[in-house]
Amino acid sequence: AVLAALVMPVYNMVAKNSVIQRAQSEEKTLETAIGLYHDKFGFYPPGNTNATPTYLPPALTNQLYYELVGTAVYAGSAAGSNFITLDGTSSNSAAVVQQYFGVGGYMNCTRGSGDDAIKAQDFLPGLKSGQMATNTDGVCVIVTGASSDAIYKPMPGFKTSVGNANPWRYLYPGVNNPNSYDLWVQVFVGGKTNLICNWKDQPQYNSPLP
Repeated sequence: AVLAALVMPVYNMVAKNSVIQRAQSEEKTLETAIGLYHDKFGFYPPGNTNATPTYLPPALTNQLYYELVGTAVYAGSAAGSNFITLDGTSSNSAAVVQQYFGVGGYMNCTRGSGDDAIKAQDFLPGLKSGQMATNTDGVCVIVTGASSDAIYKPMPGFKTSVGNANPWRYLYPGVNNPNSYDLWVQVFVGGKTNLICNWKDQPQYNSPLP
């Protein structure tokens, strides 16, 4: 019992640090992918047009997943033009894209054929299934794979293969980074809300959303 009392605080601290470090690692991976996207297109991935600096909830549902993994246009059903990811894991109609993201399509999208074709590119080839969440309409978002226990304000209606979804928020132009973008996630570990974001080097404890 004495030994357990000594070990448990150390174990809890290690577990907490592991969750935070994993989320920070995911952040760096996303930042690298976004940088490669910017290098190719000359602009950052668009954000949800329904999200503004004074109305952030739509930043929870963003098209960052589709812009980073790349999509293609194909002639689908009677619903009209459809979009499918380059790896074929997710597809949605133009109506669904408009409904959730407030846009008519994706920028990183293969269009046309032959020499005039615009080729999409996958900037996140290592994305794991546990880092994606999907709703009933088949819309995907990028989530933190830190831990099924490290969930804070999970996104309603979105689920991962292991439980509730804790999404990466994305806002462009950013509030804290007005010349680029804001990227952040909140994880709840150690009895505290830990904000991991691209405008602070260290996690912010019990910090409100930007």
